[in-house]
Amino acid sequence: MINTDAPATVVPCTGCADCGTQHTLFNKEGSMSFEQSRCTSPESCWEGETCAKSSGTSFCTAGRHYSRHDHWYGRQVTDFCFVGSETAVVRTEFACQTSSSGGFRSQYPDGTLSLDRTSPQSFIAQLYKAGKIPKQEFSLCLRPSAQERSSEAGALILGGNDSRFHSTPMVYTEMEGEDHYAVHIRKLHLKTNELRTLKLAEVTLNDGTVVIESGFAHSHFSGAINVAFRTVWKELTGNDFSDQPRYITYNQVAKLPTIVIQLAGTEKNTVPSSMLANDPDHPTDVLIEITPQQFMEFNDQTGEYINKFELSSPKSKRTVLGADSMRGYDVSFDSTNRRIGWAESRCVLDENGIPMPDSRNDEEYTAPESQMCGPACRSFGFVMVAMALGAMLMTKVSLKKIMFHSHMYRVAPTETMEVELNSVEQSFHYEQPTLASSGGNDP
Repeated sequence: MINTDAPATVVPCTGCADCGTQHTLFNKEGSMSFEQSRCTSPESCWEGETCAKSSGTSFCTAGRHYSRHDHWYGRQVTDFCFVGSETAVVRTEFACQTSSSGGFRSQYPDGTLSLDRTSPQSFIAQLYKAGKIPKQEFSLCLRPSAQERSSEAGALILGGNDSRFHSTPMVYTEMEGEDHYAVHIRKLHLKTNELRTLKLAEVTLNDGTVVIESGFAHSHFSGAINVAFRTVWKELTGNDFSDQPRYITYNQVAKLPTIVIQLAGTEKNTVPSSMLANDPDHPTDVLIEITPQQFMEFNDQTGEYINKFELSSPKSKRTVLGADSMRGYDVSFDSTNRRIGWAESRCVLDENGIPMPDSRNDEEYTAPESQMCGPACRSFGFVMVAMALGAMLMTKVSLKKIMFHSHMYRVAPTETMEVELNSVEQSFHYEQPTLASSGGNDP
C-alpha cells in the first residue's frame, strides 16, 4: 500500500506468525544481502524506537500503533530494493514486520511503501539521498475508477511527474507547515446543478491540520464543518446526510452532490486551466472534486451503498484528504519546492504513450446490473458484483514491480521511474496514528 504519511516502509517477513494468510511474506533467509540493523543505544535506531537484545544479538525495534486493535511490531533491517526496473537499486532501510493485529493483519496489501515528506526512512527520501532521482518529488496518478482488483489503477512516478498523463496543465497549491503534505482549504462547496458554498470561515475549515494522505481510502473532515455541511446537503437533496447503509441505484448515486474543495493556490498558477477557481478574490486557487461515485461505497454482499465521506465528531481537529480526493488527478508531491501540483488525468496511456481522453468521467466504467437496478436485483437472484467506484480503492504497487534484490545497479540521477499501480478492493480506516515504540516487544 502506498502511504504518504507512513514514516517507514514495512514488509511482512518470514517468521511472522500473525501477518495474515493472504500476505506474501518476504523471505529474508533467501536473500544474501539482507541485514538486520545492529545497535548499541536507542540513538542508533530510528526516532522513537529502542535498542533491544535477543539471543545475545542487539537489534533496533520498529512499530506503529494506530488504535487499541491496529498495530504492528518488527525490526529495522536493510536490503537492496528496486522499483519498476532493475536500473535503480539502492540499499534500503525498512521494517521487517514480525507481528500484526487488527486491520494490518486483515488488509489486502502485503506491506506499506513509505513516501513520507520528512522521514529520512521514507523510500522517496532514501532514493533522493542515494542520487537515484533528481529531487525529492513523486507524483501519484489514480484513475477515476477501477472495476476490479486486477485492473490498472494508475501510475506512480518517482523523481518528478509525467506531463503525458495530463489532460489539463498542472496547477499548484502551497505545502503548509514543516511536516506532512499539508494544504490550506479556502472554501468548501457542494455541486449538483448549482454550486453552493458552505458559509464557513477559513479558520474553521482549517481547524487543526489538513493533510493529504493516500493511506486513507476516504476523506474525513474536522467536526467543525458538521452543521454547515449537513444543512446545505439537505437543502440540495431533500434528505439528511447519512452514513447508514441503504438500497439505492447507481443512477441515484450519480445524482448526489459532488464535494468541491477549493485549495489555496500559488501566484505561479497563471496558465488557464479548468481547475482554477476563477474566484474574484483568489483567481489562482485550485478546485478538486470528490464525486459521489467515489465516496459512495457499494457492498457486494448486501447490495447496499454506504456514504464513506466522514464528518468527524466536534472534538476532532484533523482533516484528511484521502485517496478519493486524488482520483482522476495526477498529484505531484514536490517537497523540494514546497508545493503540491494537480492535473486532471485518467492516469492511463495508450500503446502510443498518448493519454486516454475524458479525465473526470471514465466512459469505460459501466455499473453492473446489480448496482443499476437496486434492491429488486436481490429478489431476482442476480449476483452482486463488487465494484471499486474509486472510493473503495487503496493504491498498491504490483508485487512484480517492487522487489528486494541482491545485486547493485546504477542509474543516472536525472532519470525518473514509473510504476504501474494495481487496484485493491479495500476500505480500511485508521484512527489518527500515534508513533509508539515497540519497546523490544518482538516475538
